[in-house]
Amino acid sequence: MKIRCKNCYRVLNNNEEYCTKCGEHSDEIQRIMETGEIPTDEVASFKLHLYLYLGIAFLLNGALFVLNGVLFDRMYPGGEYGEIGDAMPKNITYFSSINALIVTSVIMFLIVLVFNIKQIALDYKVTSIKRAIISFVIMSGITYGIIYLTKTTNIIAIPIYMKDYIQGNIPNTELFENSLSTWKIALVLGLYVFVQEYIFRKHLAAALDDGTLFSLPTTIIVMTLASAVLETICFSVFSSGTFEYVVYTFIGSLIYQGMLTINYYFNKQTLAINIILRILFIVGIIILL
Repeated sequence: MKIRCKNCYRVLNNNEEYCTKCGEHSDEIQRIMETGEIPTDEVASFKLHLYLYLGIAFLLNGALFVLNGVLFDRMYPGGEYGEIGDAMPKNITYFSSINALIVTSVIMFLIVLVFNIKQIALDYKVTSIKRAIISFVIMSGITYGIIYLTKTTNIIAIPIYMKDYIQGNIPNTELFENSLSTWKIALVLGLYVFVQEYIFRKHLAAALDDGTLFSLPTTIIVMTLASAVLETICFSVFSSGTFEYVVYTFIGSLIYQGMLTINYYFNKQTLAINIILRILFIVGIIILL
């Protein structure tokens, strides 16, 4: 396993607690020297997280999506199906999507939490208050910009059925008072943020550091593209969205994921600032959209 300096991105030796190039302290090297533990195979760790994510996000979520569609008539006897979307009636799509996502989001959150509980303090450690403040101010502005684009243009930063519900565009809104409500949207997006930041920020970054010789700019580009593609697929696959919707979702994801990845490295690979910003993004989406 290769451990890099979080300041200059140089690969450190196994006993190099302080980077000999820039003097930055490495918590990972210190922990290994003090405990004698064998460094984690980061590539294998990322693959495990990724396979679990794909299995739960697509296979389990797909099965629950179908099950909820079957149960629609039983839970809302006589309820209108709504206009026909690209794949199926929109009311059933909205109902099935949000209920399936709640179950899979909770499961994935618990799995990621259990796998990462030992290092959770290091994952949220802020090493530079000055950097944190600068990035928070800049990223807050970018976050508001993404919310504004989501509100005023076709660029989409959340699943389309969530945007429709928040903006009051969902058909027969009263039908979904118990199945598609603001707190459920906040819950799903909040859990999604936690899971994505760990898998496609922390573990993907560690896997690229460990398994490649990529430079920092290349690593940022790869992480941004991977995050944007997976996010677009997750937001689109069960949403009955058009090709145009998929394109605009990818544009929104690419912009925001790129800035979050840069912010992650600017803050020396702490998840704290990104998590806070994305929680504020969720609150902003619900209030301002």
